[in-house]
Amino acid sequence: MVVSDIHGFPETSAELPDAGSSQRHGLQLADLSGRSDLRGDALHDHLFNQGGMSHAVRALREIDGRGCLGIGFSAGGTALWNAVKEGLELQALICVSSTRLRFETSPLDIPTMVFWGELDPYRPPESWNNAVPTCWKTYAGKQHDFYRLDALAAQSSLRSDIAAFVEGRHEAAEYDKWFREQVGEAIREADDPNTVWIPNEVVKEQMARERAELLARLKAEAK
Repeated sequence: MVVSDIHGFPETSAELPDAGSSQRHGLQLADLSGRSDLRGDALHDHLFNQGGMSHAVRALREIDGRGCLGIGFSAGGTALWNAVKEGLELQALICVSSTRLRFETSPLDIPTMVFWGELDPYRPPESWNNAVPTCWKTYAGKQHDFYRLDALAAQSSLRSDIAAFVEGRHEAAEYDKWFREQVGEAIREADDPNTVWIPNEVVKEQMARERAELLARLKAEAK
């Protein structure tokens, strides 16, 4: 699921990196906001001064995003982030140059990756990056709209980093599948008098350790 910026980029999701889904949904932010006739500064004003962002968030919440990864560019990423906060189900979220996220104070309940241009004056501080998103990366010498070229360039770092995050998301999904299988097996063995039970504290420590290792791998692959 790809949501455009205020200028309508990208016009289609077909040229973007594979997001790990057979279905792709390219959504124009102007359409979501209820004013498909607006672009640029006029759309920005509608979104942030006239309630257009709330309209876009409501529209996104009506979409079945289960099984999808979301990618939002600039204000499109802000719309996706807020839609997830309000109930949109996604497997993971990537936001590129979504500088309004600097006002967010809490992480989402799904894996998130944010990208910034170093020369973007509105990008959040490193302390925010370390506290709110799951992973982040800043590209040296890049402006706010760097993605308009880099997202389409086959060998760009942005495309490679998006692909690495998507691959890591699949690994996380495999881990979740394995965990569910283990839970199912434990339930089946509950009636076996020969079952040796492991203390709950030991299980919690093990799962916390494995989760930390998985997050570390995701962050390492994103660098």
